[in-house]
Amino acid sequence: MKYNKYKKYILSDMANMVLIFVISLFICKLILFKSDALFDNDVDFHYARVMSTVHAWMDHQFVPQLDPTAVKGFGYSWNLFYGPFPTYFIAGLFFICRDLAFSVNLTSVIIVFCIGLMMYRYIKYRTQSQGAALVSAVSMITSTSVLLNIYQYSGYGPLFAMFFAILSLYGIQLIFDKEKNGLGVLLLGFGGSGMLLSHTLSCLVMVIYIMLLLICHFKITLKRMKSFVLSACLSLGLSAYFLLPFIELKNLNIYNLFNESFVKVYMWKNPNSMNFGRVSFKQMFSLEQLNVASFPVVSLIISLVLLCLICSLLVFKRIKKEESKLLSDVFLFFLFALSIFVLCSNWMDWHKLPGFLWTMQSPIRIMFYASGLLFSVYIGLSYSYVIRKAPRFITIILSIFLVVINVIFSQSLIDSPHNNFAKYFHNLKKIDASYSIEGEQFLKTAIGEFFPTSIGTQEKSLSQIISEKDFAYYFSLGYIYPALDKRIQEGIVNTSDNQPTNFKVHEQKYSRSEFVFDVPKMVKTTDVEIPKIYYPGYKAYSYMNGEKVALQVVPSKRGFVQVNLPKEKAGRIIVYYGLSRATIIGVSLTLLSIFISICYLIKYRRDKKREIRHASLKRRTLRYSTDA
Repeated sequence: MKYNKYKKYILSDMANMVLIFVISLFICKLILFKSDALFDNDVDFHYARVMSTVHAWMDHQFVPQLDPTAVKGFGYSWNLFYGPFPTYFIAGLFFICRDLAFSVNLTSVIIVFCIGLMMYRYIKYRTQSQGAALVSAVSMITSTSVLLNIYQYSGYGPLFAMFFAILSLYGIQLIFDKEKNGLGVLLLGFGGSGMLLSHTLSCLVMVIYIMLLLICHFKITLKRMKSFVLSACLSLGLSAYFLLPFIELKNLNIYNLFNESFVKVYMWKNPNSMNFGRVSFKQMFSLEQLNVASFPVVSLIISLVLLCLICSLLVFKRIKKEESKLLSDVFLFFLFALSIFVLCSNWMDWHKLPGFLWTMQSPIRIMFYASGLLFSVYIGLSYSYVIRKAPRFITIILSIFLVVINVIFSQSLIDSPHNNFAKYFHNLKKIDASYSIEGEQFLKTAIGEFFPTSIGTQEKSLSQIISEKDFAYYFSLGYIYPALDKRIQEGIVNTSDNQPTNFKVHEQKYSRSEFVFDVPKMVKTTDVEIPKIYYPGYKAYSYMNGEKVALQVVPSKRGFVQVNLPKEKAGRIIVYYGLSRATIIGVSLTLLSIFISICYLIKYRRDKKREIRHASLKRRTLRYSTDA
């Protein structure tokens, strides 16, 4: 009898997961099995990041950081500055199917299903209710946060970050529930590193809410501090291969991303931009021109109804001790979800808030990245409390109703004529090998934040350029790219006077970072600059007089690769892109963290099997003793 009941429970779980998968297909219906790309709002940058990862692997880079083919062969690095994990996944699919858009679209379908599945597992663990878990999962994958990042931004980074954020919440709850919970440490560690490696802004927003959650559970957090410290160490170790090179870049202090004047104007990192992006409550709750970017009004209505039901139950029902923890989190996540509307509203003055928050550029991004998760967790927890004592048939009917409402409303948002992406459904053939899209070949490098500041400021200072015009692409289109066009004509130059040399340059292999040239006899030049943008990892060696000698490579004053030559020696110089010292240390720490995690998982599974065997043996012994 017990076996049949357990089997029925498992089958019900599988049915719910299949339903989540089917709904995921409906959510991704416009991109399902398509070799087309929806072009709107930074989409071309996301495709460029993937292709840069592909080109870096084709360059035989162990850690794909630099695309040697980008920017007319000057080389460009997305993956040193931007969380690279999603591009690894998509690039892997690209090597199988050889279709960039299909790889991106298929990845979106996979990650949406994984988001729903992880939310289902998390809420089911918290509530022991399959109905609540299903409603929460469907609410998540039909939310604005998911729809917007599929259709308006092709934001695979934020989608990955949502998955890892749920994984982090799952890990936190495991740590709360049991002291020395190694599995919880692993989940939180992988979740934290995954958010960072997927999307920086999503990570920033979610870490704030996670920290607030830990503060609100201060006592238990303090008791489990050792586990949280271990999780933080694991998270840093897993992301070290990205974090340490990023710190290395920042310490060089030559790139626009770390130039305060640049980011304040061209990346809108200032309080005025945040205040400009605020939305009135009337706009938030307007039902006119609904689209995938609309505020989560339906989630709010469902949340308010559930809150009223809970309050009415509390009036007539005494709270049990085991229910008090659940209810505290219900009200906590409701406040978190409501805070999104407040933070995006005109009530906020961002001049009075910490400057690191201005990185978001617009407060509405908080809604884009966090609203779906916060509302879905609240709906799952509160719904489980409402149906706890309800008859089974009422639970089934109510669950079906909520699932259907969410699915129908999400479909109406996707099909809305007010979506920006509706007129931008183009075939991928409009992206050529250099990422040129409709003739705008420099869009792939965004607004120039990952270029050295000195490129483009040789004739005018950055402050002079800013005083002329301040819209985002003016600096890159008006100054950076013309400077690169001029620089490519110069070839190899002597750094002492910036004059071209007569060194013979050998033809470069396609998609290779190697730059090979010959130094003639009795040349007094000691330092030369080659037409490659400098990023940490460039190395050089020489074959001179039959001897291989490593050479020093540094950034030149103009932001390019500078090679220090041996004095008065002739021979061949080979420059290539390898692993910087920070990357080597970071990769070592990441591999060590992965090895430790695998070892623990093996131990955890063995202990779990042993625990099951002991429990089974104990039940048999008890049954035999009862029979006797």
